Amino acid sequence: MGGCEEIVETVIVGAGMSGICMAAKLLAAGRTSLVVVEKSGTFDKYWCIARPWASAEVVQAALDWACGHSADCRLIQLAQPCYVPNTLLSHASFAFNSYFQIHGQATGTCDFGGAAMITNIDPSEY
Repeated sequence: MGGCEEIVETVIVGAGMSGICMAAKLLAAGRTSLVVVEKSGTFDKYWCIARPWASAEVVQAALDWACGHSADCRLIQLAQPCYVPNTLLSHASFAFNSYFQIHGQATGTCDFGGAAMITNIDPSEY
């Protein structure tokens, strides 16, 4: 996990209407240290990752573009914490997600010419 763990005071299980309403009430009451979890993952958390079936040429071109256009690629450089695993898909996923998060998960910021996709499963867990 890279040593970056978030500590929360309240966990709401279920992202249905009741869970969302409870979260809204807690936020309105000033309780900001909370997380809503759902069976499929953490609600409202998305990651942009490289498509495993995309061609290496397309992924490499997209990685180069992302690193040249605001993605923070410093941590995937040699001898940096996220260099390993040293694979094209791993480095591309890191760069794509950096770009996606920097741009507020905005629509259209996770495509990279078809080389990327959005997931709600934390890629650091597999």
